[in-house]
Amino acid sequence: MSVREEITGAYLVMPRRLTWAETDAAGHNHFSAGVRWLEEAEHELFHRLGLVRTVPLLPRVHVELDFRDRIYFGDELTVIAGIISVGRSSATFGTEVIVGDETKLEARHTVVHCPEPNGGSGPWPERVKDLLVRYGAVPPREPVLSAVAVGPVAATR
Repeated sequence: MSVREEITGAYLVMPRRLTWAETDAAGHNHFSAGVRWLEEAEHELFHRLGLVRTVPLLPRVHVELDFRDRIYFGDELTVIAGIISVGRSSATFGTEVIVGDETKLEARHTVVHCPEPNGGSGPWPERVKDLLVRYGAVPPREPVLSAVAVGPVAATR
């Protein structure tokens, strides 16, 4: 079963491009890029759900990545990330990275809700749990810039 098929809760679809900084000497994705993508997608999902203040309370306790094929500098990719399951105090995320119609990476990671910085795990607040388990795509946020100009930057005073 693919990660996409395991997602039962809120999810997002995030297009991006493989940047030069995410490649290794051979010009394809460095293994660490996969970890950044799953974290970036997790944080974006929390942001879109209005739960960005929850992020610091969620240490990762398990991470697994399966690389299926290489992604090369400049490739357009789609990161799909969402909730696989939510327990009393934990949540498991699934992330799939696709180029074209081919899955290049699958990842799963588990976070634990720790409401006290020096304490152990604690149950999810009902509002947070409800948002995580609600199935469906989370709509994109409004972009910070509505247009991007390409060309020389005008000097400002």
